[in-house]
Amino acid sequence: MSQMSAQKIVGITGNIASGKSTLTKYLIDKGYHVIDTDIITKDVYNSNTYFKDELVKLLGKDIIVDNKIDKTKVSSIVFGDKSKLEKLNKLIHPIIFDKTNKEIELSIENIVFVDVPLLFEVGFDKLTNYNIVVSIDLEKQIERLINRNNFIREEALARINAQMPQAQKIDLADYEVSNNGSREDLYEQVDKVIEKIKDIKE
Repeated sequence: MSQMSAQKIVGITGNIASGKSTLTKYLIDKGYHVIDTDIITKDVYNSNTYFKDELVKLLGKDIIVDNKIDKTKVSSIVFGDKSKLEKLNKLIHPIIFDKTNKEIELSIENIVFVDVPLLFEVGFDKLTNYNIVVSIDLEKQIERLINRNNFIREEALARINAQMPQAQKIDLADYEVSNNGSREDLYEQVDKVIEKIKDIKE
């Protein structure tokens, strides 16, 4: 069996304030290769000329400040216009998908983790063999959003309700880790899942 055929690609996802970044930091600290699609997205916004030109065509020149895309201006436009948001997603997601795929192909690790907030929503699960979802109780999620983003409760709920329901992600994923307890509890669950994945014979 070749190195590539033995490679296991594991998607990590979870809704806003679920603790996904806590999990991925733990994996990085343990020495695993984690591909962070948020970093890839930032790179596309900062240095992809094709994306910049196409986005100006879509949203207008006002989104450019100091010759760079102003993400705050982009957000204020698209979140008030569903059609423009859909067009933005159709533009950026294939670019991120291709860059993520290339990074996977370049990896020589036996197990590679891919951190994707919209793993199932935009079809990034096509790149993965197994998927882990980080789950959290609604009240804890609301509390974290209020503390982290200075939201009022209604704002926190609006952000949560704008995403794919957590229960749906759990149904689609292969493994669920709960982030309702301590960090150590989360880490322990993750370690067990990784051992299960490592034990799977291709």
